[in-house]
Amino acid sequence: MCEPGDLLICVRGATTGRTNRADQTYCIGRGIAAIRSRHDETLLDYVAHYIRAQADRILAVGRGSTFPNFTKAQLTNWKLPLLPLPEQHRIVEYLDGVQTQVAELKRLQAESAAELERLGGAVLARAFRGEL
Repeated sequence: MCEPGDLLICVRGATTGRTNRADQTYCIGRGIAAIRSRHDETLLDYVAHYIRAQADRILAVGRGSTFPNFTKAQLTNWKLPLLPLPEQHRIVEYLDGVQTQVAELKRLQAESAAELERLGGAVLARAFRGEL
C-alpha cells in the first residue's frame, strides 16, 4: 500500500524509472514501488529529481531477459547523495523552475509549429491560385 505523498516509481516494463506522487492511498502492484521518507532530512521531491536524472542508469541496471525489471534489492541499494536539507530545497526549487521554463518553451514551440503549418498551407493555396 502507498500513502498520500509517497513517491511512486515504476520498476517493471517500458516505464521503468518513471515517477509520480500518490494523491491518496492505493494498493500498488509489483510494477510499482512506493518510496516514503522515514525522517525529516530527505525531501521526496529531491529524490524524485534524482531518480529522473538517473533514469538511463536505472534502465541499464534493470534490463531483464524480456523487459526491464528494477528489483527491490537494486532500489534499496541505490546510492542517493544525501545533501543537507537546505541544499535539497535549493536544488528542488531550481529544478522545478527549470521544468516550468521547459514546459513554457514546449508550449511556445507547439504554437509556433501550428502557426507555421497554417502559414505553409496559406502560401501553397496562394501559389496554386497563381497569386505569388
